Amino acid sequence: VAAGAGSGKTQVLATRFAYLVMSHGIKAEKILTLTFTKKAASEMYQRIYQTLDFFSKHDDVPPLEKERAKEAVADFAKVHIQTLDSYNGSVLRQCASRYGIRPDFSQGDTANGSQALKFVMKHRNEHVVQNLVNTNNSGNLQQIASDLQNEILSRSSLASDPDNFVKLCEKKRKGCNKLWRQNYQRVLDGIDLFNRAYEEVPSVTATMKKCREEFNALENIMDNLPEDMSSMSVSQLQAFEDGINSISFSLPSGKGNDEIKDIIRSVRPQDGETCLGNMLHYSDYMKNYENNHEYAEFLDEYMMEVNNQKRISGSLSFSDISEMALKALKEQPDLRTQEQNAFDRIMIDEFQDNN
Repeated sequence: VAAGAGSGKTQVLATRFAYLVMSHGIKAEKILTLTFTKKAASEMYQRIYQTLDFFSKHDDVPPLEKERAKEAVADFAKVHIQTLDSYNGSVLRQCASRYGIRPDFSQGDTANGSQALKFVMKHRNEHVVQNLVNTNNSGNLQQIASDLQNEILSRSSLASDPDNFVKLCEKKRKGCNKLWRQNYQRVLDGIDLFNRAYEEVPSVTATMKKCREEFNALENIMDNLPEDMSSMSVSQLQAFEDGINSISFSLPSGKGNDEIKDIIRSVRPQDGETCLGNMLHYSDYMKNYENNHEYAEFLDEYMMEVNNQKRISGSLSFSDISEMALKALKEQPDLRTQEQNAFDRIMIDEFQDNN
């Protein structure tokens, strides 16, 4: 049920719960009812109980439905009305030992800045940290440790693969190459459109001639540029960037040149996410790919250290628990079958940004 605050979502869910129990004969404990906060779960619990209790005592309710409502009220302690985090925790606890996790794990903040700093200090003489020191504005190991910790917290969890960051790095590399080819073709199309439009220009001004010269320079660069950037060396990528940045991509003066101006704006890098602007972005990433890949390996090593500590301490974040619960349901057929058999219906109180 998705609706605005105060519009009656909770009562709709409570009435639907009663309808499933009374009209469909579904046992109250066979309905999994989820919400996002403890306060909402408590309110939902009370509202559903009150609704069932009302129908169990109302004279106009048919006998069978009334009896079902009474039975649900009597067995209400068995119902599953809980937060998503609570349900995820209950799922994970059933198979925690299979993943080397203590079944008595706790939920909460797992941030540990001192662990990150110790890890950075241990590797401070290695190229990856030295490179971070040189590229970091402050050159501060404390800041590098803080950035490292934030990366781990925001982009990984206990459910992540051991080579999580390396996979992300390689995926981005493939993505850059795919998008390079697409934008490469867009540049060629832009050059073709410019050439056609230039032939139709009634009066070639000095500024228009300059545009012609600049597009000739662009065409020369593209003629010597591979369509597949994966084969390009760092020096080739730098030469491409230098060549593009040496072109000013000026606009012609005067009226009646709107088509030419639109074509130039669609290509030149200074107008944001244009085809050449995108290609420069991909080129910059690929130039630094070796460093990026090295940093990804560094992140994966630290992530494994953090996750091992989580297993030992039993202190897990909410994302650890939710992602591990999902992983367990996917990977453990017996657990999945058990949860499928446990419930006939699932209701979610509301959908929010974090659903």
